[in-house]
Amino acid sequence: MMAIRAAGTSQSSPPPAWASSVLPASSRHTQLLIAGKIRLSSQLYLVSCGAWPARASMTSSNAPTSSFQAGLLRHLELTAPDLPVPRVRATADGADCLRVQAGPLAGRVIWVTSFLPGDLLRGVRSTCQLRTQVGRSLASLGRALRGYDHPAAHRHIIWDIQHVAGLRPLAAELDDPDQRRTVLREIDRFEELTAPALSQLRGQIVHNDFSVDNVLIAPDRQSVSGMIDFGDATHTTLVNDVAVMASYQLSDDPDPTRTAIDAIAGYHTVTGLSAAEIDLLPRLITARMVTRVIVSQWRAKQSPANTRYLLRHTARA
Repeated sequence: MMAIRAAGTSQSSPPPAWASSVLPASSRHTQLLIAGKIRLSSQLYLVSCGAWPARASMTSSNAPTSSFQAGLLRHLELTAPDLPVPRVRATADGADCLRVQAGPLAGRVIWVTSFLPGDLLRGVRSTCQLRTQVGRSLASLGRALRGYDHPAAHRHIIWDIQHVAGLRPLAAELDDPDQRRTVLREIDRFEELTAPALSQLRGQIVHNDFSVDNVLIAPDRQSVSGMIDFGDATHTTLVNDVAVMASYQLSDDPDPTRTAIDAIAGYHTVTGLSAAEIDLLPRLITARMVTRVIVSQWRAKQSPANTRYLLRHTARA
């Protein structure tokens, strides 16, 4: 992500040297001032802009994806104005996104969203009530997303559980032979038993990454104050979204599923799950864990400097 500051706000430090070339002087978008940047990942930068964080894609070809995500947030603004999700801030020309025309970020897409307060779920003590609220929040988000569609929602995304069989070549490169055999065996089971059943279930656009890093918790420590990062949103089988959430609610207890069941039960109180969906959940959770192991380790090899961040969830998987 890259930081943008709205015109008229105070600026504590001068913009970086490259800022003037990012937004051409002839553009009305000069009402936005680049204020600095903090690298979050290979694709996103966070910028210091008061209550308005901004994001800039780090590839030149994902304008459709940015349009999809901005459109998704616009849809939520209309269908569920009370949901605690970021709101898109229009550019000076009234557009949701701005493609940079010159400078070191030429071709990148910038868009601005509102700031949501709260602490990451990762750092908050887990309780039954909180896990239930997490499940209810995801279900409410899913209900609000019904009826929204976009061509980019149907792109192939590596984190979509339904595509886990496509990770077989990457799984074959895992260093640990025992781990490699385990994940390949689970992929075989998925193809044989789970994939055929998924095709019979309801699907829609979902968040697809309702992790402990993408849920914000209010000061009361019992309610959700924000749902963020729609970068992995996609059109897939609805129950896959529940499995992703549940995979991050597993505990280190002798029965690791007990805590995940609290979140699933919360989801079920808002959006009822069918018997077929419930039956598939254990296999889908396993498939998500397999995906996490394969993709995280593959990306760590591609970006050794980010290994600690990329593997932060892998040990539990």
